[in-house]
Amino acid sequence: MDEAQRIERARKSFKDFKATLIEDTQRLTAIEWRNKDGSSNYYIDFMVDKEHGRLHISGDLGYCIADWYSPNDIINLSCYVRDICYFIEKMQATSDKYDIDAEEVKSDIESSLRELLEEDASEEEKEQFEEDLETIKDHIDDCYISRTEGFIPDDTVRDLLDKYDPEWWEHGYGEKISNRVYLWSVGLNMAVDQLLKEGKLQKAA
Repeated sequence: MDEAQRIERARKSFKDFKATLIEDTQRLTAIEWRNKDGSSNYYIDFMVDKEHGRLHISGDLGYCIADWYSPNDIINLSCYVRDICYFIEKMQATSDKYDIDAEEVKSDIESSLRELLEEDASEEEKEQFEEDLETIKDHIDDCYISRTEGFIPDDTVRDLLDKYDPEWWEHGYGEKISNRVYLWSVGLNMAVDQLLKEGKLQKAA
């Protein structure tokens, strides 16, 4: 499922939701995003500290704190979080950020390293590569795999990854952005759009 499909699925999840402006002062804006029937399923509370440009998310879908470190309002921040990768970079604390498991990590590492193996590599080099790859796979289950921090190799795996790809850490092996991140992004934008249409939020002049 590509990003556009995941966004559309998130929008459908919120088709019966209503935004309620709980507070809007010089310092804070707080919005409750909840199903019109009052159900707590998928409900989200959004709060923005305007002075610091800090977005707080809590509710049925977990929590997140994202920080822009400068004055900002909820309307601007709702635009910023549409860029999912940018949104993730701003997260300082969060529930699961990624969906990730050991088998996906193994598969990603193998395909990535095989692409880097030189076509003219000697038979000895190819044999050593296969041996190193098996060692990596054998150690994956002992590595730290976190839904918030991603894949963190042990010393053995790190040394072998460095051997073949010094920039391995850029690849995000096995990482798939969690659905909750899309739900937070889409929910905030739908809530803000509703309140703008109702005249309860105003864009800065």
